Amino acid sequence: MRDDATSAAPAAPLPVSPSVEGANDTASPQTTTASTVSYPDLPPAMVARWQEIADTLAEIAKVPAVIIRMATPDQLVVLTASRSPGNPYVPGEHARRGGLYCEIALDLGRHVVLPDATADEPLRRSAEREYGLTAYMGAPLARPDGSLFGTLCMFDRQPRTFGSPLRRLLLQFRDTLQADIAALSRNNERRAEEALRGQAHILEMIASGAPLSVTLAHLVGLIESRQPDCVCSIVLLDDDGATIRHGAAPSLPRDYVQAIDGLKIGPKVGSCGTAMYWGKPVIVSDIDVDPLWDDFRGLALGHGFRACWSTPITSPEGKVLGAFANYYREPRSPTMDEMRPVELAVYIAAIAIERNAPRRSSRPMSVAFATMPKQRQIGSGRQVPTTASPSSPRARRRCAASARVPSATRVGS
Repeated sequence: MRDDATSAAPAAPLPVSPSVEGANDTASPQTTTASTVSYPDLPPAMVARWQEIADTLAEIAKVPAVIIRMATPDQLVVLTASRSPGNPYVPGEHARRGGLYCEIALDLGRHVVLPDATADEPLRRSAEREYGLTAYMGAPLARPDGSLFGTLCMFDRQPRTFGSPLRRLLLQFRDTLQADIAALSRNNERRAEEALRGQAHILEMIASGAPLSVTLAHLVGLIESRQPDCVCSIVLLDDDGATIRHGAAPSLPRDYVQAIDGLKIGPKVGSCGTAMYWGKPVIVSDIDVDPLWDDFRGLALGHGFRACWSTPITSPEGKVLGAFANYYREPRSPTMDEMRPVELAVYIAAIAIERNAPRRSSRPMSVAFATMPKQRQIGSGRQVPTTASPSSPRARRRCAASARVPSATRVGS
């Protein structure tokens, strides 16, 4: 990657998105903080170091904004923003591609200086002008394989050329960030290799006929090792098509597991009971306010759980076999990176459950809770008759016309 600066000229215009075609000199708003972008898993020490770099650059250059952006195919996402007075950017903010200063640095693959964006028509329509930012200096950040991770850049509200000392400083900090990105890539590769070995081990357990409870416990442990702040569990749907049975939950409190075992699935039975009832993922970002947890809120909050996402485990024919749950101790919604391992886990769990189906039908679902009552109710939780459960084809036809999922909960499609 070349370190020589490039000043933008009309011969290298930025592409303009259709949303700002024909706009005035002030760009239409293209930024928002609500995003489904998958963010990199940055270690806390790296986050703190990147914040210090942004703050230091802003202080030395005396500019209102220094940011570190991550590039995606259609967006640029702010990962770090300097805490300088007047910085309009905030971490998590993302902007659509099409008219952003950083796109020049990414397209050219080198350090770029824009002394005065108002001197060029396409640049005057840039989304950056929404914040009154006129001067820009930025450098692309590359991964070890040469692909572009994003940019490190600074903005000013007055025309400015940025002197050579500032340019050299920006490039030195760029090198520091790229070293961190390389380390992050190596860590991700190592974690991916560990995950593959773990998956292979679980598949070997299934092939060798290991007990279902042991196999599922290893599967839960594998996901928890990849998401340390998460507590996971697998519940099974009994042969009656309506009763929840314990599958595996090595990190859940025993009394919590016992309270769930024997419940009936239904349209308002926490996350797992609802996910199995509808046969769709259910994301509860805040248990404290979600109506699906009205009858079980005290149980969850009493154990410190504030969010629960549940993904149904289904056979290739679509039969609901159980559910995989992710519990968190703070309100939160999932990212794409967090859901990918779960998608694989439910696939492997379905293989294990189906392979064990003959043995499951000839003995109790959970040996650990064989002496417990067959039904259990928490608070005013309603028991759902087997004939009313949409997990069977007949019930699906009966409920199709009138079924409604509570609007306060997002149910995946």
